[in-house]
Amino acid sequence: MRIIIVDDHPIFRSGLRRVLEDYGHSVVAECADGESGVASARDLTPDIVLMDLHMPEGDGIEALKALGGDPPVLMLTVSEDASDMEAAMAAGAGGYVLKNAQPTDLVKMLEAVAHGYRVYPETNTARPDSDVMLSDRQRNVLDGLLRGRTHKEIAKMLGISQFTVRTYQERLMEKFGVASRAELIVCASGGHLPKDEGSSQ
Repeated sequence: MRIIIVDDHPIFRSGLRRVLEDYGHSVVAECADGESGVASARDLTPDIVLMDLHMPEGDGIEALKALGGDPPVLMLTVSEDASDMEAAMAAGAGGYVLKNAQPTDLVKMLEAVAHGYRVYPETNTARPDSDVMLSDRQRNVLDGLLRGRTHKEIAKMLGISQFTVRTYQERLMEKFGVASRAELIVCASGGHLPKDEGSSQ
C-alpha cells in the first residue's frame, strides 16, 4: 500500500516509516500537520493516510473533514478518551488505533481500513450500545470480523475451531438482522454495537 504519515513528531514518523516498510508498504510522504497532510493526500492519492489526532498546527479532526473519507484515514493517537474517538469517527475516520499497538496489529488495521472496514482499539469504551445483547465470546468474534480478520485468524486468536467461528458469525447475523458478513460489518461499525450479555457462550 501507498501510505502518508501525518504526525508532528519527526522521530516517531521515522520509526513508523521503518515499521511499515518492513511489512512491504510504501510511505509516499511524511507530514507534520493536518493541513500539509491534506495537501499531500490530494496530490499523491495514497491508499490510506495514517494521522495523529492532536497536532499543534492543523488538527487531525479538521483534516479528516477536509478529506471527506477519500483517501481513507486511520487515526493513530495516544488518546484513550472516548470523546476523542467519537469525534474522529464522526468526522470520517476509518479507524482509531492507539500508539501503543503492536506493529502487526497496526498493519492489519491499516489494511482493513484501506479495504473499507472500520476498526477500533482493543479496549474501546466509545462504541455506542444498542438493544442487542451479546456474550463475551460473540463480542470477541465480532471484534475480529470488524478488524478484517479471517475465520482462521479469529479461530487461532480465540483458541476455537473455524467451524465455531462461522457458527458465531451466523448467530451474530441473526441478532443484527442481516444476511451477510459484509452487512454485519457495516451494521456493527455504524454505531450499533451491542451490550454485554455477561456470560460467555
